[in-house]
Amino acid sequence: MKTGKKFFILFIFSAFNAVFYAQTSENDIFSDKKFTEQKETKAKALGFFSRKNFNYECGTFSYYAPNQFFKLEPGEGTACFNSSLKMAGFKANYYHQIYYIFINEATRKKLKSNVEQYIEEFDARQLSKKGKTYKKYGEEPARIEWGTIPSMIDAYGNGKIQFGYRFYDNSPYFTITVWPVKNLESRKAAGSEKSIKIQYFYTKKQAELLAELLSNENLAEKLEPYFESNENSEYKKMNTQIESDEY
Repeated sequence: MKTGKKFFILFIFSAFNAVFYAQTSENDIFSDKKFTEQKETKAKALGFFSRKNFNYECGTFSYYAPNQFFKLEPGEGTACFNSSLKMAGFKANYYHQIYYIFINEATRKKLKSNVEQYIEEFDARQLSKKGKTYKKYGEEPARIEWGTIPSMIDAYGNGKIQFGYRFYDNSPYFTITVWPVKNLESRKAAGSEKSIKIQYFYTKKQAELLAELLSNENLAEKLEPYFESNENSEYKKMNTQIESDEY
């Protein structure tokens, strides 16, 4: 990609972030009311087949998750951008269900800084085996969507994720923990009132890769084809709206 072109895409993506990822206590983008309204006005984007139509893949990564016997098993996840939510995040399986974790730009940056802190403490042998280290680096807002098959993921809720680490077989893994959230889908198509506790485990390299995939630079580069696909695409319209200040 030419430098000027890449800069333009990154500029548009950053402007896009400034509009949609801004979060204050007075205007919480993770409020139930906000997402309920979005659900009603964008039903086609969040109902059946929503994952196929509105999630754009931005790279793959590996991770570990405990099975029913509390043993860590490897898995492969996908970094993605959801054009309906206007948020980036990742998809990863957990206990035979598919989970999407979407986070705002501030949380994505926090993830990167927390991974760097974890690696620094890891290399300096300063990681502790005591206490609730899975939430050591703080708690951030998140949007969670889940279901059993990609074409029928209707369950969704708003909660918090915790960044930290945990020791397993004497090895410290970076962790992302999501506690159960209430299913806000009134139709309960997914058949569950709430999600289960999720905890993903990452080695140093796996954590670094996830943070890199969710960076603005990577997202802008991977989303370039969608910006350029055709003049009538939603991303072309998005560019026009940003440039004309219609938001």
